[in-house]
Amino acid sequence: MHKINFDENIDCLQFIKPSLNKKLKIHFGHRIIDYLLTFPKNINYKNYIQRPISLADLKKQITIDITVKSVKIGFLKSPSTILCENKFGQRINILYFNISQKFLTERYKKGEILRITGTLNIFKDIFQILHPNSILDVSKFQSFSEFEPIYNLRRTNIKQKQFSELIKRSMIEFDRQKFDEWIQKKILLKYKWSSFNESLKFIHTPITKNILDLEKFRKRLAFDEVLSNLIAVNSFKKKYSFSSNKIFIKNTTLSNKIISTLNFSLTNDQKLAYKQITYDLNSEKSMFRLLQGDVGSGKTIISLLTISDVLNSGYQGALMVPSEILAHQHFNYFSSILKNYGFKIKLLTGKLSIKEKKEIYNDLKIHKIDLLIGTHSLFNKDLFFSKLGVIVIDEQHKFGVNQRLNLLNKSQNSNVLIMSATPIPRSLTFVVYGEIDISIIKEKPKNRKNTNTSIVGPKKLKELISGLKRLIKKNEKIFWVLPEIGIDEESDSQSSVIKRYDYLFKVFGEKVNFIHGKMKKKLINDKICKFKNEQIMILVSTTLIEVGIDIPTATTIVIEEPNKFGLAQLHQLRGRVGRNNLISNCILFHNDKMSENAKKRLEIMRMSNDGFFIAEKDLEIRGGGDMFGTKQTGLPSWRFFNPYNDIELIEEVKENLVSLMDKKQRVRDLISIFFNESKFDYFFSG
Repeated sequence: MHKINFDENIDCLQFIKPSLNKKLKIHFGHRIIDYLLTFPKNINYKNYIQRPISLADLKKQITIDITVKSVKIGFLKSPSTILCENKFGQRINILYFNISQKFLTERYKKGEILRITGTLNIFKDIFQILHPNSILDVSKFQSFSEFEPIYNLRRTNIKQKQFSELIKRSMIEFDRQKFDEWIQKKILLKYKWSSFNESLKFIHTPITKNILDLEKFRKRLAFDEVLSNLIAVNSFKKKYSFSSNKIFIKNTTLSNKIISTLNFSLTNDQKLAYKQITYDLNSEKSMFRLLQGDVGSGKTIISLLTISDVLNSGYQGALMVPSEILAHQHFNYFSSILKNYGFKIKLLTGKLSIKEKKEIYNDLKIHKIDLLIGTHSLFNKDLFFSKLGVIVIDEQHKFGVNQRLNLLNKSQNSNVLIMSATPIPRSLTFVVYGEIDISIIKEKPKNRKNTNTSIVGPKKLKELISGLKRLIKKNEKIFWVLPEIGIDEESDSQSSVIKRYDYLFKVFGEKVNFIHGKMKKKLINDKICKFKNEQIMILVSTTLIEVGIDIPTATTIVIEEPNKFGLAQLHQLRGRVGRNNLISNCILFHNDKMSENAKKRLEIMRMSNDGFFIAEKDLEIRGGGDMFGTKQTGLPSWRFFNPYNDIELIEEVKENLVSLMDKKQRVRDLISIFFNESKFDYFFSG
């Protein structure tokens, strides 16, 4: 077999079965390196015993060598029993319930010596192990480790044993890879770090049972991860900054006209943000600015004013959003204002027919379209603008770096405005966005009231339902959010969309309905329209409604199992209400099984409506309690980097970035590890 490269497609590994291949591609990625970059959540100690076993070993997981004496197949409800003996003459029985005879006869052959791992019990003075965790043929396996990494495979439907075996076999191939070091020698010496290869190898082959002993290797890989991210995000910044074809937007007459027709006044923060943007549009370098604002602070109108000036100056605009729901919402809002001034606006989503898409592509090339609003469809390689002047990316952390680069590549000279409703502490802004100018909107419109947040337990469910009935009588709408869909769920918990909808339907009938991400987009949009038009009064949903959904008459949101969401995500969800001058409520409806950490987080939500404060607290709490995961903070999902614990590395990452300017192959290797893109030639330009 030819030498396998780390970034090759997993299809080249013949030992991966088709069913596992499919799961890996869905949950990890298409390349070998994608699943190798998985940090263990814990370490399992196999406790290999090479002495006589004793009563002190009962109820413990142990690993022992045994010789198979005979196999007795069980019938009906009786177990199958493998009679075994260790080298000290002690009898140990291996028991199985509901197992095939074929498996037993193939796996346990008389006279074979096997290494068994499982929990030791005793019955009628005979030691026994029920359904062993692992079985190894001593004559065949090459090595054995007492310390087995345990991975977070929740919802992947991949078994630990299966994944561990995959990692071991793949690491044999990966060990053959050779990389020139991209981290400066003085940094390696300071932290006593191993090479990239060795660090990745050691996290998968721990030598102690303490997960914290892998911290040094994780930190090295975190440095690599942040460094690769900064190369990617700074690459297009460099490409634009030195452009001689900068697009100047000097005319702001249209935006001023639109401001004068609004039925509300801009806040001071909005005015300052827009002043900063207009300065950028008329400066020597292309704009690359982050507009960061709390939920409901009014970022959308600022993006509209920005786009209006660009269109009025004869250029095109692109607005990219993370969901079709939000794309439709923005299309309706922008059209309602900009069409009055003769601009042609089009919506591009995945559900359009090939004919409709081709028509948009053709019109875009000849400037028959002024503003294109869309989702991931804007990444399409066949899509070209005639004269693109501004790119606005809403909720950019929902998109990968590769996706953003793909859109930005459509005009190297264009101005870029990135918007985020997830407040990120300034200390982390550089990690997420690279070198970027920042505008912050903290002040909310004057007619907006803070949303009242309460924490409610299961005993208050009837009281909660009575309260919702009173709200509906006042023509107020309710969101009810849950962490799971409930399709094919094994749990008997009510904490799923389907089960909660069934419960609420018995009370509210046709006034309640539900949506989730596995439904067809047209059906989702239809139900949201009915919710807006008061045909539905309670909408049960997953976090599908988290970003940007604007329904002013929704005054209450119930978030069930709030401990399963990050603080920043809870704050985003809470932002779906409180979008008018009515009193709004957020009800955190929990079960009684909450940790002290979870209670602390919910109390922060109850006490504060300040997204910036909440974002800081979220990182602080997760930095101590959830060391290796930030999936629900609203920040990008990092494999190794921990925003709270690794912040001291940032300055050294910046310094290291500069030292790589003339080392193209090292940059390509690093980028290829963390991204599906190996060529960032323009990182070296300028």
